Amino acid sequence: MKIHRAIYGLAILLSIVVLDLGCSGAKDGAEGPEGKQGQLGEQGPQGEQGLQGIQGPQGEQGPPGQDCACDKQVRLPFGWGAGYYTNDTTEWIQSDISYTLNKFDVQNYTNVTSVIFSALLDTADSKSNCYVELYNLTDDAPIPNSQIETKSETTIWVDSPNLIDSFPDKEIELAVRVRSETQGVSVSVLNPQIYLYKN
Repeated sequence: MKIHRAIYGLAILLSIVVLDLGCSGAKDGAEGPEGKQGQLGEQGPQGEQGLQGIQGPQGEQGPPGQDCACDKQVRLPFGWGAGYYTNDTTEWIQSDISYTLNKFDVQNYTNVTSVIFSALLDTADSKSNCYVELYNLTDDAPIPNSQIETKSETTIWVDSPNLIDSFPDKEIELAVRVRSETQGVSVSVLNPQIYLYKN
């Protein structure tokens, strides 16, 4: 009788232990395995580069340039500080070769309307003229209408008339020459130059 009770009690105890373990398993179930990480999507293709713009054609070249409108006067000196004097009435005193205009051609200057010969003149006696003119060394001839003169004992500027039609249509070597009206009276010319005026 005692043995049966002991076995019965042991069976009850085992049932309680099993029941308790069952409840614990229900409460603390094992954690499931971690899900796999999804794969990364593939990168799409790179877009194509746009077409480069085509350069337009070059514009047409403009017409040839013309002389500046502000270039109204061109001065051509016969050497810096050039000067000559004489007291001889029979012979002209001609400028040295270093005081000449070489290869002068009025046609090389565009739009020229007048050419003026100008120089500083004086005489030692107001009763006697100082004569000065342009001389064409190439053809051994004076330039028509180029003679200028003065009876002033004070050095003054004297200008010629317009000589636009007095020069030959070619290149020449141009010189200056001077003479006195009266034998023994000194005359002089300084800073001779040519002015070309444009319209």
